[in-house]
This record gives sequence, structure tokens and C-alpha cells, in this order.
Amino acid sequence: MFYGEEIVVTVEVLMARSRSELEDVFSLRHQVFAIEEKRLPPKPNGWIVDRFDSFCESVSAVAYVDGVPAGSIRVTLDGPLGSPLDGHYDLTALRARCRSVDGSPEPTAVVTSLCVRRDMRHTPHVTSGLLEAAVDAMARMGAVHVIAVINPMIGALMQRVGLAPVGSPRFCPRVRQHLLSMHAPLSSLNVPRLSEPGLAGSIRYLADGETLASEWAVVLAGKLRLPGGRLAGPGAVIDGGRAEAPATVRVLSADAVQHVVGSDPETMLARIDAIRPAQGDLFNNLLRSRVLGALDALGVLPLLDGSRTTAMLASECALEPDLLHAMLTYLASEGAMLQSVGWSLLEPEQVSGELAFLQWLMGGYGPLLAELEGLVAGTHRYGEDVHRDDGQMAAASAAIGRQFTDAALLGVLQSPGIRRIADIGCGSAARLVSLCRQLPELSAIGIDLSSDCCRQAQDNIDAAGLSQRIEIIEARAEHWLAEQGSVDLVLSVGMFHDLLNSPGAAEAFLAGVHAGLGEGGLLVIQDQLSPTTTGAGSWGPGFALVHRLMGQQLFSEAKYLTVLREAGFRLLRRVPTDIPDNWIFLLQAE
Repeated sequence: MFYGEEIVVTVEVLMARSRSELEDVFSLRHQVFAIEEKRLPPKPNGWIVDRFDSFCESVSAVAYVDGVPAGSIRVTLDGPLGSPLDGHYDLTALRARCRSVDGSPEPTAVVTSLCVRRDMRHTPHVTSGLLEAAVDAMARMGAVHVIAVINPMIGALMQRVGLAPVGSPRFCPRVRQHLLSMHAPLSSLNVPRLSEPGLAGSIRYLADGETLASEWAVVLAGKLRLPGGRLAGPGAVIDGGRAEAPATVRVLSADAVQHVVGSDPETMLARIDAIRPAQGDLFNNLLRSRVLGALDALGVLPLLDGSRTTAMLASECALEPDLLHAMLTYLASEGAMLQSVGWSLLEPEQVSGELAFLQWLMGGYGPLLAELEGLVAGTHRYGEDVHRDDGQMAAASAAIGRQFTDAALLGVLQSPGIRRIADIGCGSAARLVSLCRQLPELSAIGIDLSSDCCRQAQDNIDAAGLSQRIEIIEARAEHWLAEQGSVDLVLSVGMFHDLLNSPGAAEAFLAGVHAGLGEGGLLVIQDQLSPTTTGAGSWGPGFALVHRLMGQQLFSEAKYLTVLREAGFRLLRRVPTDIPDNWIFLLQAE
């Protein structure tokens, strides 16, 4: 019990084991992240849950205030299965800190989903109790390090706990806010260990027959025999007194989806419920993507704001109502759509980002996928029998840039003295149009080898009314730059890996750029490096596979910096974008 001037509350913090406790965890996340903070879109079932909630490598603590769910936190042991942060954030810099002296990775706990209801945030011991439970769970997992990606608003709290910031906060489109990466060795955390004495009023882990020093305690592991013969299992909150702790029965599997058997059927059922059935995933993933892409192309997606019925949508978009209704109903069955008064799309920003990648893949590189068997068997060759669609690729790349990379690029281009730039491989010029709109003093030259892209670029520039500030040239960039020059900065987005795959091409390109810029001129290269992030949803491995179909490979950062240094460029800054393994290099000609 905690006593204030006018209130008396009981705070219980326990490891979520039963079905009802796990449901409280999922509901708390939804209440905080979707309803109160609006960081994530609301879900029809009122839960926020993912596959990691079903893994034995994950545990969640949940806090109750007078029996009402108040907050929760999740801890996952990083490993071959990855972590809940993979696919959303680039953990390269964090994981690099979690290595031993010889460079081998050490056991690392990943903290996610810390949430406390707004009306409970000033209740004593809710947040601290969750953190204590999390530290105890990490120690039991054998973790040596802890990492987290958090809202900077609680950065000060986490620094008091002992976590140190890694880099500056970065904007994450998924939750529409800046997030801060943090790391600490577990041994350096300032959160009290549950086994230490003197934790009156906090959670404790009880030894055999230990007399409680506080008014109450929560059972985190094992079963305690209390006075009167009652048993208190994991999650139970007990009053002060003596407690006998018999041998603990715990089944912990090395396989992430092996069932907990015998001793804890509720946990087994909860984990089964939390795992989405695998049957039909390939079928439905492909069909769901294709249906969403079609609705986007037909102009339906922007209208899915919850106010329009099927008949209204069909009328506005001149579509066949029955077929449209079948598509919307299917998406609802897949959890992508919600129908109340009208139809609304769940997670519209995430869908928009995914569709941009889908257009890049199915539009730009669809011809490769259509001939996948032939490319692998050697009966077809990229560039001879199979070609990509440059127009589709340019449009998709522009959409991806708007959502995931252009904000970081804009920050680099706001350096003093940059007034005139050349964009190499400018595509549809969507990037140049956006940059010139945001930087009124900027003028630009877009250079591309593709006639289709140049025509599309000119149309976009004319439509934007920027023909006086942006010029489009169809040429080989290094030749034009060596002959014309007169720019402050050369910009190369998403193409340098193509040059590295052609012997001598990168060197010839850089020589032309260096000649055109002269000493002190700036070069910005943004590109996709060889994948280091391989979790579910990561962009890198798929990007690498598509390029292998074209007979190309991706390269490491060391390769980039070596080639650039040998060409006479010095690295000034290295900036990550919101796509894993996608980096911006700001360089200066020496």
C-alpha cells in the first residue's frame, strides 16, 4: 500500500503469464500508443501485439493500480530470431556496442513497448516497478547489454536509470515522431536489483522462507507457500509475513515456438493465440499487396477516411460496386480495413510506405520477377532478354524518398554556401522539385541517361512552375560535369552501387565529378549498402536479391569509403536515413 495525503492505492507489478494478463498488456499498448498518443493507428480488436509476444525469448511485465491495468514493458533477448525493433529501425550502431573485446556479440536484451496510462503516470512505483521487473528479467535471461529506441521525452528518465544515448534523435515515419537510440551494459544500470535488501515499498524476489521487509511483494518466479497453506504463483501479490518457496517448476524452450507444457497451460494457450497461423500467409501476403496496389492506382485509398460507403466509393471512382465491395471485404478479413459508417484503412501511413516499395518491385522490376525462373536457369539475361521499367522505378523511388530519406537529405543540403546543385540520375525530378520548393535559394540541374525519365522530369518541373530554377539534361553525368562544372554540390541518390558493379565506372564517374567541382566542392552520395539488418520486414535483403538477378551485388561501407578516398574525396558526415542500411555520405573534393 502507498499512502499520500488523500489516496491509498495498491500497486502490483507482475510478469504477464496468463491469458488475461497478456490481454491486459496488449490492451495497454493500444490505449497508450493508439488512443492517447496516436503514435499508431487503432486496431479493431483493441490490441497491439506482434509475433515476439509469443516467443520464449520475450517476457512482459504489467503493473496494476488497485486492480486496474496501468502500464507494461517488454524485454526480448536478441538473437537469431531478431528483435521487435528489426524492420523498423537500424540497430547497427546499437549492436556494435554489444560486443566483447574480441568483437563477438554478447547477450543483449532489447526493451520495447514501455507504456503507462496517462492518468497513472504520477502514481508512485508504477514506472520504477516496471523497470525493476525488466532488469530482473534481463538478468535471468543472462543479458550483458540492454538497448532501446525510445521517445526522447523519457530520455532523461532513461539516462537516470543508466542508459546512454547513441547518436541524435531520428524521425521515424511509422510512429510519426523522433526517437532516440540508447544502450548500457546491464551491470551499469542504476535500477535496484530485486534480490538486494532494503527495497521496502518495491518489488522483491523472495528467497526460501524469507521474511518480507516490505508491506507487500509480488511473485516473479516460482511458487510460494503462504501461511494457511495457500500457494502464490507468478504474478501473485502477497502481504508481509513468512513465505516458503518450494522448488520452482519452469519449462523454458530454446525453440521460440515450442509450447510450454504441463505446468502452465494458460501460458501455452496465450502463446498459441498470439502466434498468427502460418497457413495461407504466402497466398494472402501477395493477394493483399496486389489488392491494395490496385485500390491505390484506382484512386480509392485516399478516400478511405471512414465516411464513405461502398456505393459512394464506387460512384466517385467510377468502379463496379460488387467487385469493389469484394475487395474491401477481403481486406477487412485480413485486418487491413475497418467498416463502421464507411470504410477506413488501418495504418494508412504504413500502407503508403509499403506500396511505394511494392511499386519499385512490381512496377520497376516486375519484368525480372516475371522471368525469375529463366534468369536463375540461365535462359534469360538481364539487359538482353529482360529489362526494368525505368519510368515505374523513378516514380517509386521518388515516393520512397519522400517518406523515408528526403528529410535526412534536406538536412545535409541546408549547409551554408550551397546554391546550385546537380542531381545525377534525377529520374522523374520529384526529388529536385521537393528540394527547390523547400529551399527557395536553390537552383538545380537534373542529369539522366533515360529519355523516358527526362521527359517525365520535364513534365513534372513544368507542372510545378519551376522551369526557371531546374534544368534537365540527357547526358552522361561525368562528361557533362567535367566539361560544364559550375555547381556547388553534386548529388547521387541510389545509383553508386550500379557504378561499383561496372569495372572502372565508379572511378571514371568520380574523376568527372572531381574535375567539375574543383577543390572544396561537395559530393553527396545516398545509397543502399550491403544488408546488415535481416529481420522480418527489412528492405535490404530483398534489394540485394533483386540486384543479384541483374548480376550485381551490394557493397560495404568500407568499400565505398576506400573508392571515394582514392578518388580524392574526404568524408565530412555520414547520416543514416529511415531505411535500414541506407546511408548518406557528405564528401569534399580535395
